Amino acid sequence: MDVLLEMSPGTGWLARENDRVLYLPNPEAVDVAHDVIEPLLVARSVRAAFDLLTGWIDSERPLPLMVLLGIDDDPRAVAHGLPALVAVTAEGISKSFPVGSAPTAIDCTSIRALTLHDEDERASGMLTEGVVRAGGFRLHLRAATPTTAVEEDAESPDGYRLRTEETSVPVGDGVILGRWPHAGTGPRSDLAPLIVTDPAVSRRHAEVRVRDGAVVVVDLDSHNGTTVVAGETGRSFRLEPEVAFPVERGDRLLVGDTVITVE
Repeated sequence: MDVLLEMSPGTGWLARENDRVLYLPNPEAVDVAHDVIEPLLVARSVRAAFDLLTGWIDSERPLPLMVLLGIDDDPRAVAHGLPALVAVTAEGISKSFPVGSAPTAIDCTSIRALTLHDEDERASGMLTEGVVRAGGFRLHLRAATPTTAVEEDAESPDGYRLRTEETSVPVGDGVILGRWPHAGTGPRSDLAPLIVTDPAVSRRHAEVRVRDGAVVVVDLDSHNGTTVVAGETGRSFRLEPEVAFPVERGDRLLVGDTVITVE
């Protein structure tokens, strides 16, 4: 399952520790919630964190407004004093997804995104660790299917692969890379996604395809651009948006602060 957590500018606090996320919409709440944050985030398991919070709620202990998310293999949420989350299904349909005083399971095969702030374009950057100021959050979920797993392990017809520090994927019929590259519907919906967990990378940053027997990379008008470094000479080429550039094995793609090697 792929998970992307984004935040928008504004007030409030959002903290993440491993696979637990705690959101406090009132920034002043942090001053009185330190005894809440640490126990919830350092619990030995997601389930233990949820049991602890629900126990506090049932005991009517004074608590700040908050929502606790577990983003392990069984994503779920519990809220205290907050409205329901808004869910977006895989078909793009929005619906209310209530969270109450007990953990609520989320079916990742039908839910594409959850949000607790207005749907606007301000959400940017990816939270990886620590405590940050945020005005709201959007949690994207995408469950991996058995078919997808088989395709990722298969070799592409021409044997080309893209390798990062975390993974290696075949070019196959094409790859779209970015912080959240899942295209959904549209002209690039046939491309396999490669998530790059780098805040300097655009949501849909670049694509790599096989055209006429050659592998080409196309920058998708990304915010920080794409650079190709030739494997043999070390020469670098800054790509023009939407212009295909041929690459060979051993070349490197520089996207944000991430290096992707063509193999």
